[in-house]
Amino acid sequence: MNASCRIILLGIFCLLLTSIAPARAATPSEQWDSLLEVTYKFSWYPRQDLQRLLELKGEEHGQSLEEYRAMLLHEVTGGRPAAVRIAPGDFVPGLSWRKYYRLSLAEFCLFLANDREQHLQNARAAMSVLSQKTEQPEVEFWNYVFAAHDACLKKNRQALISSTYSLWQNIILRFELETLLFPAESAQAGFVRSLPYLYENAAHLVIRKAILDHELPGLYPLGAMIQDIQPKLNVENGYRTLVDQVVERMRGVNSDSGNINYAVALLEATANRYDFEDEKDEGQLGAKYQLTRKYYQLAFDWADTGKGKAAILTEQMGFMNYILRRFSYRDDLLSAKQFFNNLPALANDRLEQSIAFYDRLALPAVQNGGFAAEGFEDRKVYLKGMHQLWDSAAKLAVALADFHQGNRGPQHAANIFPAARPLQQYCALFARHARSNTEIVPDNAYFLAAYAARELAGLFRDHAQYS
Repeated sequence: MNASCRIILLGIFCLLLTSIAPARAATPSEQWDSLLEVTYKFSWYPRQDLQRLLELKGEEHGQSLEEYRAMLLHEVTGGRPAAVRIAPGDFVPGLSWRKYYRLSLAEFCLFLANDREQHLQNARAAMSVLSQKTEQPEVEFWNYVFAAHDACLKKNRQALISSTYSLWQNIILRFELETLLFPAESAQAGFVRSLPYLYENAAHLVIRKAILDHELPGLYPLGAMIQDIQPKLNVENGYRTLVDQVVERMRGVNSDSGNINYAVALLEATANRYDFEDEKDEGQLGAKYQLTRKYYQLAFDWADTGKGKAAILTEQMGFMNYILRRFSYRDDLLSAKQFFNNLPALANDRLEQSIAFYDRLALPAVQNGGFAAEGFEDRKVYLKGMHQLWDSAAKLAVALADFHQGNRGPQHAANIFPAARPLQQYCALFARHARSNTEIVPDNAYFLAAYAARELAGLFRDHAQYS
């Protein structure tokens, strides 16, 4: 065998030895490095799920995220304590850009987990070191995300809209265009492959953080983005189902002309109402009742049109009617909770408000074409909304009367006013509109008026005994 053959065989033997040698196990820090590189895959998780993920990964890696962050912060700042807020000028220059990037994402994950503003500011400071990295779309993406979260904390509606809209226009739509222009798998390398998760992050920012957590009003410009990404959401257990329901409530009879704040609040109120109705634990009833009330009120406050406000009044009166009926049936779960004692007074106030609102929408100017200015798409939608509002008000009036009659003990038998008042309000509404505005009055209004009149007659007969 000549010398050249021996050299070739020796080289092959060395390669084989290298290939079968055991791989070096990754250190805890390297494992965190790898996880943080794909932060976009879990930065949209609900807080409890994210906390659990970080805890599990800390146990798996043998190093908590806080320990990893403290070690990396010490390295990139030249020994700065981990407990203080850092500024862009505190960083040591010349290190690999990935170190600043990973520190920024570690700080951001801690912010998402514990809601401490210091971590968000530290994340922004670390990412600012990479301001010259314009060729890295992930840096630009996170800068927009950080700015949006900061705007939420500061209740800065305009800044939130600007940063989120920029995220959509400059990152998401750009990636979509690149995917269309270069459909080959090999061309879709790098951060562009994160696109499905970027949709989740965008939905999370608007629906969960801005509207539900921080209650920022007037986010209607972002409704277009949510409708655009709706059919593209496909991550398992992601935001697709929720976004479908939100978009459904941005359209149709019970919508507020595309108002996303209203749609999210109405959806949350409905979900909490169903939870309340199904709840069997007395200790949970109060919280679910208060949440339902809260989101109905937010939806009403955020509604921009008469159509939207009418729909919320209809829904809210239906909820109050349901609870009053449970009281009338002597529901022990509700009777044991003292904070339900003010419900009849709240229902009376809502009934008065709804009747006054119906009167406003029944003005001739509104009936004769002005309904469009109130948000109703056409006359058919206007009439349906008016019928629903009337029906809900009438049924709440009857439920209130039944409730007060049922609670009128022998010592208060002469006091018919609490039971008579809602019935009189309904009869007055009927008298104002049923004879001249028959188109906006539902068919069952006549039966309900007859029932209310009969109940009133009975109350006054009772009262006559004490006159």
